[in-house]
Amino acid sequence: MNSKAVKNRLSNEEMDAFLESACIPLRIACNDHSGFPLIVSVWFYYLEGKFWCASHSSAHLVKSLRSYPKVGFEVATNDPPYLGVRGYGLATVDSLKGEEVLCALLKRYGIREESALARWLKSRSDSEVAVCISPKRITSWDYRKRMSGSYAAQGSDRC
Repeated sequence: MNSKAVKNRLSNEEMDAFLESACIPLRIACNDHSGFPLIVSVWFYYLEGKFWCASHSSAHLVKSLRSYPKVGFEVATNDPPYLGVRGYGLATVDSLKGEEVLCALLKRYGIREESALARWLKSRSDSEVAVCISPKRITSWDYRKRMSGSYAAQGSDRC
C-alpha cells in the first residue's frame, strides 16, 4: 500500500467501539419459510463479540430464525460519511433472557421507563425472547476520510 492510500476499514478496537456506542438498528437478514430473504431492523447491543437483540416470540423473525439460524447482519450509518460493520453468523433464540435483554435495550436506546412504548413493551415481556448472533465473519468500512468535505450538508440539495 502506498503512503497516500486512505484507510477504508476499522481496526478491531475501532469496530468494537463503534458497535458498543452505535445507537442505530442492526439489520438482520435471514430466510423465511418461503425461502425468500427477510430483512428486519432491530435494536441491539454488542457484548463480548456477540450481538444481542429482543423480539416477541410470535414475530416472523423469531419463527424464521428458529428454522433457519444462518443470518447476515449490518450496522451502518445512513448519512455520509459512511461507516459500518457487516457479516454473517448463526442466530440462537433464548426464551429465558428475553426480558433481561429488552430492559437493557430500552436503557441503551434512551427509552424513558414511564413512556407508553416502554410500558407496552414491558407488558409483553413474558413473551419476549432474546436473539444472540454469533458472527462467523465480520468486516467493516470507514469512508470518513475518503468522503471528508465532499458532500453537501444535511437539509441541502442532496437526496
